[in-house]
Amino acid sequence: MALAHRSPRLERSGNPIRTPDAPATKSGRIAGPLWRVFLTLLLGTLGGAAPLVAQGARDTPPGTCPNGRVTDLFFDTHSIFDVERLQEGGSFLWALQLANKLHIRTRSSFLRRELLFRQGDCLDLFLLEESARILRGYGFLARADVYAVPQSDGNHHVVVDTQDDWTTKVDLGVSLDGGIQFEGFDVTEENFLGRGMELAFQYQRRRERRDIGFSYKTTRLFQTRWDAAFTVGGTRRGDFYDAEVSYPFFAETGRHAALFSFQRRDDLFPYSLERGETYTNLVVPFTFERIAAMAATRWGRPGRLALLGAGVSRETASLPDLYSASELIAGGAFGSGVVADSARIERVLPQAFDGWRTRVDLLLGWRGVRYETRRGLDALRGIQDVQLGTDVALTLGFTPGTWGSGGADADQDVYGLLTLFGGLSRPELVLQAATRTEGRRVRTGPHAGDWRDVFAELDAYAYWLPPAIPNHTLVGRVSLAGGWNVGIPFQLTLGGRDAIRGYDTDAFPGGRRMIVTVEDRAYYRWPAPEVFDFGTTLFVDVGRVWPGDVPFGMDSGMQAAIGGGIRFGLPAGTARAVRLDLAFPVSGAGTFRDVVFRVSMREFAGIRNGLADDQMTRSRWGSLGSSELVR
Repeated sequence: MALAHRSPRLERSGNPIRTPDAPATKSGRIAGPLWRVFLTLLLGTLGGAAPLVAQGARDTPPGTCPNGRVTDLFFDTHSIFDVERLQEGGSFLWALQLANKLHIRTRSSFLRRELLFRQGDCLDLFLLEESARILRGYGFLARADVYAVPQSDGNHHVVVDTQDDWTTKVDLGVSLDGGIQFEGFDVTEENFLGRGMELAFQYQRRRERRDIGFSYKTTRLFQTRWDAAFTVGGTRRGDFYDAEVSYPFFAETGRHAALFSFQRRDDLFPYSLERGETYTNLVVPFTFERIAAMAATRWGRPGRLALLGAGVSRETASLPDLYSASELIAGGAFGSGVVADSARIERVLPQAFDGWRTRVDLLLGWRGVRYETRRGLDALRGIQDVQLGTDVALTLGFTPGTWGSGGADADQDVYGLLTLFGGLSRPELVLQAATRTEGRRVRTGPHAGDWRDVFAELDAYAYWLPPAIPNHTLVGRVSLAGGWNVGIPFQLTLGGRDAIRGYDTDAFPGGRRMIVTVEDRAYYRWPAPEVFDFGTTLFVDVGRVWPGDVPFGMDSGMQAAIGGGIRFGLPAGTARAVRLDLAFPVSGAGTFRDVVFRVSMREFAGIRNGLADDQMTRSRWGSLGSSELVR
């Protein structure tokens, strides 16, 4: 990317504002070395170690800048709608102008602190690109670009050009799965006072969930690079607390990372029952609590990074009052269940873990990734940063001695977690695949020598942008997931918004699942492309679930659904997409009358929001992996 190619952009950046320069426990003999590694990494993090240098920077003699220096920084922050590009006297121009006036723009001081370089530094194009990617990662920015403008003296001005998204969101949860249902509402300010802080109030009443809570998030705790997130509230059964303070690997240049987290939740786990029964669900109470700390370091160059870390965690789980508090639900009426019979409850006893476990972990990894900006993938025409290359991470853990576990189901184990990622692109093609496999080998107790709580999943996506069909993207997805010998509440289903979309969430419970999706996404420069993006979609979902060894599991046989809908993004050019879909089953007893209508605020079948499966995630009570340290 030649610098001269970007210089005309300064003429179109409005009236940039020039800003002044910114100043520049007993561990035992086995666990002892891991504790020393952990403390060393933590002290390095707190010490604010220097970032990794970009490729080629080590070959630069001290005091020289082959590409010149960054002599000035300009911040061009646009509001939500670019009304200057709209025709005067448009029908809704006054409404867009009012929205801009009510909106508080992102502050240049916040943007400045997110940059990986400072005024006076040597110009490094890699750091400019990484800084732009960091900014695009914030949901309250519809677009962000960071580019250099060459000057006659060989130095450069750098322009940070951003456009805000609408940040105050009031979402009314309305579902038409099996009839019109009110599922609560959220009030969220994603960019409070333009400082990048998120404040939210949530009332969620979807299925077994009835959560009322408040949350606060910031990526600049006390004006540092530490992130913080706090959530507190109540559920149908009790309370939930979630607190996390982390110093993540910042982009591809961060050297050290650390995380401290505490989570507690009193809730219900909804088992789906076989189709044709009077009741649709069995909900059982559970309590889960985890406290964890991790620290890691990495070395090498961006695109060739090795990782070493350590962590310690303690998980406590139980299913209290299992016989007296478990309920049978009919027709999705989770607020008015009846006491469950003992025969059904006994079917979930193999997953009724009661105890606590302390684990010490060693983290290893290799990260060889780069990022490429693409349009027309999960966004309609907004820019999306696509991760390419390979990423391998391994976590090895163990319970340290008899004091490392307790409770009715106490045992000692060795734990392993392996994650693999691969991505590649061609001008007309993007491929991504990720796998995650974890399990624990029990060393003591009645299950000694057995592999328990084994989870495995694979997700692969292909995006094809055919030149012969402009503004169309063909998306293919293959998703495999399963659990083996699971001793905690776990079950998969074949239906839902992120599975086969022609069935409701409770359809076809089982322990192993396969889903294949083919989707055509089209974008149209109509009806108001300067204001919002608009497109359509057609899709086919095919899948199957197998019973495995989970309660109420079944073999669904091959099932399929077809559907279509519309997609739109506001403002124009945003990376977000809202979907309105209609889908219906075309296999088994399904008919055109069994249509399912859904409104989704994000792409569930896509790579933008990650490849993790929600039903797998809710049952993962093991150690955290190094992916928790990356932002």
